[in-house]
Amino acid sequence: MESVLKIFLAFLTPIFAHVDIEVFNANPVHIQWGQYAQECEYMVGIYKLKDSKEELIYTSDWLLNNYLDIEIDEEGSYLWKVYIKEAGKRCSSNEYQCFNMESGYFDLYLTQEQPVTDINPRIEEGVHISRDIQEDIWEEEVLGISTEKYIAKKEFLEEEKEIGGSEENKKPKERETPQERNYCKYKYDIKKKLFTLLECSIDHPNITSSTYYTYNNQKIVNSKGTYRDSITVYIDSFICSDFDILDSKTWFKCNEVVTGTDNYQINLSHEVYFLKEKIISPSSYIFRNDYFEISTLVKELPTDLIFKGYFSINHRNQWLDQELAFKKSTTFEEIKDVSNGIYSFPFSKIVYVNQWHGCTVYQCPHKGIDFASVRENIYASDSGTVVARGYDNFGGECNSGGNYLVVKYNSGHHMAYMHLEKIYVQNGQSVKKGDLIALSGNSGAHNCQPLGHHLHFELREARAQSTHIDPVPFIDIDWNLVKTNKKDVFPGRLSGDNPHPKF
Repeated sequence: MESVLKIFLAFLTPIFAHVDIEVFNANPVHIQWGQYAQECEYMVGIYKLKDSKEELIYTSDWLLNNYLDIEIDEEGSYLWKVYIKEAGKRCSSNEYQCFNMESGYFDLYLTQEQPVTDINPRIEEGVHISRDIQEDIWEEEVLGISTEKYIAKKEFLEEEKEIGGSEENKKPKERETPQERNYCKYKYDIKKKLFTLLECSIDHPNITSSTYYTYNNQKIVNSKGTYRDSITVYIDSFICSDFDILDSKTWFKCNEVVTGTDNYQINLSHEVYFLKEKIISPSSYIFRNDYFEISTLVKELPTDLIFKGYFSINHRNQWLDQELAFKKSTTFEEIKDVSNGIYSFPFSKIVYVNQWHGCTVYQCPHKGIDFASVRENIYASDSGTVVARGYDNFGGECNSGGNYLVVKYNSGHHMAYMHLEKIYVQNGQSVKKGDLIALSGNSGAHNCQPLGHHLHFELREARAQSTHIDPVPFIDIDWNLVKTNKKDVFPGRLSGDNPHPKF
């Protein structure tokens, strides 16, 4: 096996080598590599890049799957390396070596805080506010605002390239006349290495719908629409002509002589926010190509949406980082009777789903819903009594549900919560709707491998697991807000009793 593996790796390494930088603007960071051979295990090392040095900050366990989701504490530039070995072998053996198969760089740039949005009737904090804004900043026109939020690290690129667009489009093109719309024009002082924005003309975003419904005396708002996804950027590079006593244009000021014009086709990175005197970050969102959808919970309806577009260009070995912003007013239409559920959602904010109840491509039947929660507080969905708590050893340590909790609600249904990090209630204790009962975690295992942070949530007609039923019709929430997590990467997650099979 080892000799075959060495030959296999020798051919595949250059094919799968990563030469670009991935940019993540939220946790967890998703690292994925090639599936190399059967009966192989992988280990990932994460290095923080600082002052041209690599500092090892994390080493994973040996994994069977070819991906890793990891929470990173600090913004910055990182390097990851993947090692491979034959299952059952030890890297420390004199007769066996582990191979570094792939590596890649990524930058973590947290574009917005994750809001703590209350949808629980017993929690009375206000909506999350990201930061104050000045009213006179936002106009019904595009604004060009220089930003230092993210500067691409060109020293980690194997060749210079711009952020956004295809490889072909990233190359400077011959001089063209700006189109009537969807362009920005700059001038660049070659000596001072300074960019100046001259003008921008970009199509305004389009809001196709804004709706809300009332939940526990608050409002869940949702807005959908489209925006301009790509623009052309023109840059005139100039120098100041030498002083000439006979030419008054050179007296006491720069006589700009344009040496050339480059243009770049740029794909924008987007953010969209609600606005009600202050910016309100969405608790769930989709930004895909030219389409967006955002949702959150508020006490008062927003009056506007704020659109932001970002891009970075490497021009003459100097990075231009730009933020463009729009404000657009909107009116929200009320939706009534969106749910007849008798139980409240188990979290205080919208949390996406890794696997639905029912017959999925991963498990048939899957007896509950797996929520993509990382150390999230869990609240009682109704009033009832704790009937069981402990650590699941039914399938052994290698196939365990970890810390679990079972609550019998006054309706007669039972709810089970698995893979918990903490349990805050005792066996036999009475709970009321909205009480804090547990913290989601990563306890338990499958085939002796950690399952990753999530909550396995079951609704049962009786106490036995065999009486499991689909929780969706019984939970008082707009399930259109509860998306399938990373369905573009893992389309199999859409399977099962998904109330919206396409997302």
